[in-house]
Amino acid sequence: PAAVDHIRKSYAGTLYMADLWLGKFLDAMDRYRMWNDTVVVLTTDHGHMLGEQGYWAKNYMLQYRELAQIPMIICDPAGQGGSRRISALTTTIDLMPTLMELHETKLPPYVQGKSLLPVLRGISKTQHDAVLYGTFAKDVNLTDGRYTYCRQPEEGAEVFHHTAALR
Repeated sequence: PAAVDHIRKSYAGTLYMADLWLGKFLDAMDRYRMWNDTVVVLTTDHGHMLGEQGYWAKNYMLQYRELAQIPMIICDPAGQGGSRRISALTTTIDLMPTLMELHETKLPPYVQGKSLLPVLRGISKTQHDAVLYGTFAKDVNLTDGRYTYCRQPEEGAEVFHHTAALR
């Protein structure tokens, strides 16, 4: 119990520091009146387990919702304005096409993500019917936002030897 308490307090301290510096950034956006011509994107690559589902940290368990459903906050001056939650199924591979469209830059033909601007600007309500996600050499997941199918590497397969699985 003492170790769990220490880990959770350390994590809370990290969140406090991130909140403090994010606040300074947002204050600078206000101070220099940047909200009318600056797109701000806040996201992360994964969550972190703090005892949920009986796990700690990341990368050795299944990609539970606590790890995979990450925040994405976008302030788009050309958007519909105001705070709102969009339920469209998105993925981080959509960020690069979004930024490239904002800069009016042509996408390379091999890019699989697609710009989030139609969803952000109210032109479309959907982004993807389903998305794949996972961690290299671990489980691969397919979700439609409601249900998730998980497939793990077969034992003995070359990638299986690179997993973070407990042995």
